Amino acid sequence: MAKAADVIRTARGEIGYREGYSGGHWNNHQRYSPAVPGLEWSQNQAWCATFVSWCARQAGAASLFPVTASVWTAYNWFRSRGRYSAYPAIGAQVIFGRSANSHTGIVVAYDANTITTVEGNTNTSGSAEGDGVYLKRRNRRDAYVHGYGLPQYAEGVTTADPALKGKAGFVYKAVASGPATSGSHAGSSKGKAVVVKAGQTLGTIAASAGVSLAALLTVNPQVKNPDVIHPGDKITVPEKGGGAQPPAKSKATVSLARIRAAAGRDPDRGQGGTTYPADVRPVESALHAEGLLDARWCDGSFGSMTRIAYANWQKRARVGGPPGRHPRYCLAAPAGREARVHREGVEVSDRDELGAVMIGAREIYDELVALRGDVRSLTQTHEAVTQTLADHESRLRGLERWRYALPLAAVTSLGTLIAALVKAAGA
Repeated sequence: MAKAADVIRTARGEIGYREGYSGGHWNNHQRYSPAVPGLEWSQNQAWCATFVSWCARQAGAASLFPVTASVWTAYNWFRSRGRYSAYPAIGAQVIFGRSANSHTGIVVAYDANTITTVEGNTNTSGSAEGDGVYLKRRNRRDAYVHGYGLPQYAEGVTTADPALKGKAGFVYKAVASGPATSGSHAGSSKGKAVVVKAGQTLGTIAASAGVSLAALLTVNPQVKNPDVIHPGDKITVPEKGGGAQPPAKSKATVSLARIRAAAGRDPDRGQGGTTYPADVRPVESALHAEGLLDARWCDGSFGSMTRIAYANWQKRARVGGPPGRHPRYCLAAPAGREARVHREGVEVSDRDELGAVMIGAREIYDELVALRGDVRSLTQTHEAVTQTLADHESRLRGLERWRYALPLAAVTSLGTLIAALVKAAGA
C-alpha cells in the first residue's frame, strides 16, 4: 500500500508546472483533470482539489483520498470517516477557508508555527488567479487554515495532534517532514541570461532556444504576465533538457495534408478510429508534452480529445488556422509552404500529397449542399446590402428636396398671415 512519502514525492515532482495561458489570463487548462477518471469534466475549472486527487492516484493511494474537484466535498469525506483534525500531519490534505471550501493542498512538513505544502492552482503572490503548482509555507494558526484530512496510510500517520498520541495508526511528533525530492517540473537554475530586444516575446525567445514556454516561465519567476516583457529585461534561458523540457528527440516530419484529413475524418470513425496514425502521433506527443493531452489519447486517432487539445494549444499560442487553413484546427501559424512546432521538433510539411484517397458520394453531396448554402447566403447578403444602399439614396434625395421646400413654405405662410392682418385692419 502507498505511503505518505509516495504521495509527497509525487506532489513535489509537479512543482513548477504551469497551466495554460490565453487571452491575457491563466485559463485553468491543465493535465490533471483528464488523467483522473470521473474528473474529466473539471477541465478549465479551479483544480486544486483535482491536483490532490491526481497525486493520490499516481502514488497508488487513490483509496486513501476522495476523488473530487470540490474542496468542501474533500473536507466532508475525511470528516465523515472520523479522520479530520485541527493539527497538521505528514501527507495530509490541508483544507483552507473559513467554510472549508476555498483551497487545498498536501502537507509535506510542519513545525510549531508553520506548515509546508505543495498546492496546485496557486501562485507566489497568493492572488485569486492561480497559475501552477508551488511549494508554499504558511502560518499554522492562520484563520485561513481550516484543518487537515488524515489519509489512513499503512505505516500510520505522523501528526502533531496531541489527542492522537499513543493511538493505533498514529505517530505523534511536534515537528516532522517528508521526503524532499525535487520536482521534475521544478526547472534548473542553470542557463544563460539574455537581454530582451525590441519585438521579442517570451514565445519567440523560447522557440529560438528550443525550450518550452513553461520551462522558460519556471526559471523566470519575476515574470508575472507572460505577455508583458520589455526591451532591456533580462531573461534566464534554461539549458535544453532541464526542467520541464523533454529529452532531445530526432525531428519527425509529418504531412500537414494528412493531418487535415485525419482531423476531419477520425472523429466520425468511432473511438480509436484512425486515418493517418503515423502522422498524427508525433503531433499528439507534442500536445502531451505541453500538458494538453493525456497519454492515453496519444493513439494516432485525431479524435475529440485531440481536437480539444489542439484548440487549447491554439489559444495558448495565439495563432490561427487549420491543421491547414481552416480556423477550427491549428497546428502552427502557417508560414509560406511550411509550419513548425518548435517545442517538439516536429516539422510539418505542407508539400506532401495525400496520395490515393477514397471519397464517397455522400461526402461529395454534403460538400455541394454546403457550398450551395454558402452561395445562397452570399446572394442574400448582397441583396440586403443593395437594398440598404437604395434606402440610403432615397433618404438623401428626400432631404435634398426638403432643403429647398422648407424656405418656400415658410414664405408662403408668412404672406398669408400678412394678408389676413391687412384685411382685418381695413375692416
